[in-house]
Amino acid sequence: MAESGVKTIRTSLFPTTTDFITDAFQHGIGSVVIVYPFLGSRAESKGGWGGYPLSELNSQEFTAAFEPLLGELEAAGVRLSAIELGSEINTTGFNGDLNDSGSGCELRLSDLNNPNDQEGSRVAVGCLAYVRVLAALKDLRDHSKLNQQVDGYAVHVYPSGDPHRSVSMRVASLEQYVFGECKQGGKPCWLTEWGFPNPSQSCPINDATRTQVIEAQRRAFQQFVQQGRLAAIIYYTWSAPETKPDPMAIFRCGALTRAGRLALSPM
Repeated sequence: MAESGVKTIRTSLFPTTTDFITDAFQHGIGSVVIVYPFLGSRAESKGGWGGYPLSELNSQEFTAAFEPLLGELEAAGVRLSAIELGSEINTTGFNGDLNDSGSGCELRLSDLNNPNDQEGSRVAVGCLAYVRVLAALKDLRDHSKLNQQVDGYAVHVYPSGDPHRSVSMRVASLEQYVFGECKQGGKPCWLTEWGFPNPSQSCPINDATRTQVIEAQRRAFQQFVQQGRLAAIIYYTWSAPETKPDPMAIFRCGALTRAGRLALSPM
């Protein structure tokens, strides 16, 4: 990664990843660490490794688990690029409070405040528990020695891969669905997941179409960068095990693809 010019990665923070994060830092690569709100929780997952009900989170359990990990990193002199609390908690995969019914029901504030809406009430309790964990995380961050200066909104987007989609259409879509809450003069967005798939598994890989859409999407991102509303973009994903190819990966056939070089180049 260092040889390919990578300056920042995004990775989960667990006891098993602190050495990796430290090693990356020592090679000049900073980390956006995903700290899951269920870290240290004694709650039971409702499905998968991340489907813990947010409503059952305990901020003291989180603090007891996170504090030593941060301490280990700081003892090694690691300065993190950012700390991201959770990932996609609006999905059943990372929030066991959500019903996995496939009904397509959209919960609004009125539903969360409705005591007769069982799911809405449960999700509301989970949101409050998440905020308490966030407050605990912020307190630990604010009192840390090396990592007091990271703040923003983490968002994800997987745009259309249509090479004929105009830059203006891409800008309008980002404004409506992604960056609307990141106002000028306020906290910026950190785009911690974005990318385009290339299902081809041939070597050498033909990445021409993906290069074209990445170029167009970066031009759309540029408007929000210039407005101070977008502070960082992190591509998903670098690579995948040979036994489980990932069409999103940009490190293919033993090298960074042309599309990957463009995706990782400075804005």
